[in-house]
Amino acid sequence: MFAMFDVSDAEPFSLKVHPDEFPVLTQQPGISSAPYLARASWVRLEHCGVLPPEALEDLLREAHELVAAKLSKRTRERLGIPIR
Repeated sequence: MFAMFDVSDAEPFSLKVHPDEFPVLTQQPGISSAPYLARASWVRLEHCGVLPPEALEDLLREAHELVAAKLSKRTRERLGIPIR
């Protein structure tokens, strides 16, 4: 799991970020630490417009890569995730 969207409220969502980026991002308006997941470097965005689309795409891509890197080689191969 690298991102979570609340189906009851389509706007706010959470995603995993690199630990070095966590303190920087949480200082920006509209971005806070994600409830229950902050210790694992997750942030909560109030809405998609908090960041430019390109920055949001980069964060989502990075979140996926952070989580995928923790998977076993066999699982990554089975899912078709490139192994670096």
